[in-house]
Formats: sequence, structure tokens, C-alpha cells
Amino acid sequence: MVASFMNDESGLIEMLVDRFGIERVKSSIMAVNSAIELEDWIFLADIIDAECIPAIEAVLFDSEQIRTEHYSIENTPSGYKTIKSLASGTYLHSATDPLWEAQQLADDIYDPAYRGYIVWGCGLGYFACKLGELTDGSVPITVFEEDEELIELGRKYGCIDQAIEHNVKFICDPMVRLFTKEMSEHPDYGLMVHRASIGKIANAEIKNALLRYYEHIYEPSRLFSVKYKRNYFSNTSLGLDYIDSIGEGIKGKEVIIAAAGPSLDDSLDFLMNRGDRMIISVGTVLEKLLKANVRPDYGVILDPGPNVYRHVEKILDCGIPLILGLSAYWKVAVNYKGKKYIAVTDGLTGVPDAYSHSDYVFKVGASVITLAIEIAMKMGAAAVYLAGADMAYRNGLYHTDGTRFQREKDDTELIPVEGTQGDTVYTTPTLNEFREWIEGEIARYPDIPVYNLSQTGALIHGARRING
Repeated sequence: MVASFMNDESGLIEMLVDRFGIERVKSSIMAVNSAIELEDWIFLADIIDAECIPAIEAVLFDSEQIRTEHYSIENTPSGYKTIKSLASGTYLHSATDPLWEAQQLADDIYDPAYRGYIVWGCGLGYFACKLGELTDGSVPITVFEEDEELIELGRKYGCIDQAIEHNVKFICDPMVRLFTKEMSEHPDYGLMVHRASIGKIANAEIKNALLRYYEHIYEPSRLFSVKYKRNYFSNTSLGLDYIDSIGEGIKGKEVIIAAAGPSLDDSLDFLMNRGDRMIISVGTVLEKLLKANVRPDYGVILDPGPNVYRHVEKILDCGIPLILGLSAYWKVAVNYKGKKYIAVTDGLTGVPDAYSHSDYVFKVGASVITLAIEIAMKMGAAAVYLAGADMAYRNGLYHTDGTRFQREKDDTELIPVEGTQGDTVYTTPTLNEFREWIEGEIARYPDIPVYNLSQTGALIHGARRING
């Protein structure tokens, strides 16, 4: 039994020995063996309760075992180590099971048609190792990382050395030049950008450039991976009407866009006393608005991932018509009981007839608010009112109360911008990109006045101020 324990690939015995010493660990294992051989189950339960469980908990949940100037290496319940950036305060891997997480990411990107893979961000090497196992070393995998220290930590505490055995190279690239050169030279390679690895970068210019690339190029390019195509084919197989059929209902109307920012709470009275104005709500706040006795005319769903289903799973029979992006998560279209319409969004590749069924193709960014605004503008609204479009934090949050994904801020990524009251508010590069997208949309439709109801969010140039 001792031998089987010592062959445990999780490394648990090694951690126990490091913490308590070989003699104590051997003594505990021998006591367990003895109790089993004697079939003394009460004694066995006492040993497990008094010795084994406290010792295992001590090593698995001690989050400060290894610390460098920039990183904290921490144990996880799975036995595999994770790593936390002390500069950003964020984990680069799952704090529960980093190897399982890496397997999901590798399964997501793997395609035998790719002639190689390019990866930004190495972490402790788990993703590269799992991707290398899937390819079995048949194609090259190049991992670029801006911090040499992290590569060394991955060798010592992760599985970078194992990954190298599967035709994986790790290259330190502090200025991101080699990464961009490799991408331009190999358009037939699979690409993975590790979002968590961007947040730890100290150089603000490089970090913001990578964030922009991630949001505007990398993420859209992922839209029609296998799961996005699955959403497309599922949604289009249901025989749903396209949004063209409601165009006349929006044309000439004043439209309120209900977004999920904290200031939505301040605008509830405006929404409840909307008069003849139409309300188009993002899916995130549909349930919240219904609880506040505000009934939107339409809800909008864009997100292709399963988390979006949680926004509507408790209101499947509420009867609010939904407008679904072509690649919106398939379960929403299948299970939602009300009327559903499909909106064709730009950037769709690799699917047949994506643009052949609708006269409207909507220009969207990476947030559902961009589709809601574009629908109102493109379909001829007389005016647009933005409720909850803060694009900044308030009291440490950027989602309104009562939504299922209320997020706390990450101070390391905050940047100061002008607020609606002429003050300074704080946002992130991602939220700031959404704000700039909205400003571009306002400029594209100069004849449609846009009013910003937020009193606490970021200033949106081109939008008129109004008290919500």
C-alpha cells in the first residue's frame, strides 16, 4: 500500500513529506495499513479523522507555501499547484483543478486540421502539456511568455518539461514581437491567447495592446469554433423568424436600452414611466426588470456560452420576445417559451448561408449591449436612451444589483476616464473599448440622438446628458 501511495501522480505524498517529514508520514501510512489488516474499522476511522484528514487539509489548503517576489505558488484540492500573480492579484489557473481546466481549454482549440499552434501565456505549462498530449507531438506548438521567471516556475512546479516532450517550445517574448511575427507567418496554425496571462503584465502599453487584440481580434475569431457552429446550426434549425419582421415596430420609436451597469437602479423610475418609449433589454437584466414591474418590449441575447442561460432559466415562460444573435447559446432558443427572432451579426465565417436570410447584418462588439444599440440604430429608432451603460465601476462593481454576474473590480487593470459629471471614474481597458464602440456607433448615426441616463458612469462622447 505504501508503494501505491508513493506512486500517486498527484504529488500528495511529496507535499505531506515536505510539510511533516518522512517519518511521520510513514508512521501514519503504517497505522492505516495495520488497521486494515486487523479489520479494526473503528481504529481506522480514528486515524483518518485525527491524523490523515487534518494533514491533507493542511497541505492542500495552505495558500502561502511558495512565494517569490512576483508570484505565489499554491496547492489545490486536486494536488496540482496553481499560481497567483501578486501584482494583479489574479490566478493564472484554476484554484481547484488546474489540470482539468487545461484539458477543457485544449479540447476547445484542438483541431487535427491545424498544422501547428501558437499560444500566448504559459502559466505553469498545463495547457501546453494537455495540447501536446492531444497532438501527440505531431505538429509544433510554440508558447510565448513575456516573463522568464514564469517559465522557470513552470519547469519547477508545473509541467513545462513534460510539454517539451510533445514538440512544445517555450519562448520568452517581453515585447510581444516574436508572437506577432509567428502569427503573421502561420495563418494555418491554431491560436490560443491566455486571458489571465495578460492581466499580470506590468507594461501598461503592452498589456492594453494585448487586451485590445484579445477583445477585437482573438475572441471574434473564435466565434465559429465547434461550439459556436453548434449554436448556429441549432438556432437556424428551429425555423425562427428573422428580425426583419419587427423592423417597422422599431422604426420611428424612441428606444430605451436597458444595460447591466450599476446605474440601472437609478433609472428604474424612468423605465417605469416610459410613456410610448420602447424598451430593449440585455438578457442579463431581464429577470431584474420583471421583478421591478418593468416589462421590456424585447430582450437581447448574444453570448454563445452556457452561462448566459442562467439569465433566463427562471423566466422561460415570461413571454418577453427575445432577439438572439445567430450564435447565441442554443439552449436559450430551444427552451425559452416566448417569441424568438434571429439577428444576423457580422464576422460570421465558415457557415453556409449565414447572410442569405435577412436584410439586416448587425455590427457588434464583444458585449450584448452593442447588439442592442445596433438594432435600435440600424432599424431606425427616433432616439436612443442608454440606461445602465456605465462602462465604469461604481462602489467596486460594474453590474447592477440582482444580476447573476455582479463583478468586483480588479484594481490592477483600472484606468481613469472622465465621468458624466466631469469627475474622474475608473474603468478597465475592456469596458473602455465598449465605451469607444458606442461612441463610434453614435458617430455612424448622427441623425439619431442618444441620451445617457447614467450619472455615475464614464462620459460617452456624442451622447447627451439627461437625468434618469
